[in-house]
Amino acid sequence: MKNITSGEETSDEVERWKAARQYAALIGNPPRFIRATIHFLRVDREENGNELSFRARSCLLPLLRSEEFKAVLYYTAKMFFPDRLQGQKYDTPRKLAQLFKPDEFIAILSVMYLYRRMKKGCEKESFQTFVKNVYMDWLLNAAVGRAIERIGFADGLLLGAMPQLAQCLLLGVDRKGFKGYRVHVRSQQIPFDIAREQEIWKCNCLQIAVLLAQYIGLGRHYHDPFMLGLPAESLDAVKDNDDVYGARLLQVWVKALKETGEAPDMLHRGEFYPFASEMKRLIEFYNTYKNVPVEELFVEKGKKHLSPQLTPELYPEGYEPTDELQTREEENETAVATLDDLPEEIRNDFPEDIDLDEVLG
Repeated sequence: MKNITSGEETSDEVERWKAARQYAALIGNPPRFIRATIHFLRVDREENGNELSFRARSCLLPLLRSEEFKAVLYYTAKMFFPDRLQGQKYDTPRKLAQLFKPDEFIAILSVMYLYRRMKKGCEKESFQTFVKNVYMDWLLNAAVGRAIERIGFADGLLLGAMPQLAQCLLLGVDRKGFKGYRVHVRSQQIPFDIAREQEIWKCNCLQIAVLLAQYIGLGRHYHDPFMLGLPAESLDAVKDNDDVYGARLLQVWVKALKETGEAPDMLHRGEFYPFASEMKRLIEFYNTYKNVPVEELFVEKGKKHLSPQLTPELYPEGYEPTDELQTREEENETAVATLDDLPEEIRNDFPEDIDLDEVLG
């Protein structure tokens, strides 16, 4: 597939992008506070050594008061970074802001928001069936990314989840056609079939994923990894671009893990190979989670999964809940965003009356 940034689009490619925009637009306009938060986190990733700045933290703090977001963050850490929870307390939003790096917050927030939008927009049973068949790919992509430092957890999660979240838009408008398509790709043991998608829907899930990434504030960073890396036929074909190479390599590793439970038996660039300790951790992850029920998927977690017993790291020592509303008021941990910590120029993106649990729930 040609890189559309090269200016070499054919008329068919232009029409496919038009069709993809129509599907991507079905999610509506993401809340400005989501886009603003992702924007400042992106600046930190690209210009601040992936260290959380004052502005990004100020955007995050209202979100971190959301019990829905708090639950997703906790269970993501429990699954992928359990060492970060050991012996630590994240019982305030400011402490919770230290749990992940900016790029990791970007990936988790993006996938959570899109997942819940898709869940609301699809017929319940069809959505559950689809997710049940693909969620292990999301987990393995994220785990492989975490193990290979050159890729990272954030890119692993986004490259694994975004194309299939994009497919949810196809499911939402054409349940019958999508069911037949899924039978086809499962029989071929492939995550997607670009040619078949274009034949049925006049565009493909990778195009939709690129546009979704732009809509929620991720910019064009993921264009080449999605469009050139994921569908590449071989590693040699993409060896000159590190981001594209990493995207293709993820597919190789995930396929090997699912088929053999081990690393792929092939040579690839040394900087894209995990250290021995990370390799051991990756295999342990696969063996632990290969049969985990979909209900344990971190984006399925919410405020009902928070309690001193289930999530002790999120509560102060000796915490004894009495009246829930009274406790929230005393701790100033309401899920309604406040503006105290936000830079003046972006305060309009965070309305005082927005209920983050309502938006993210």
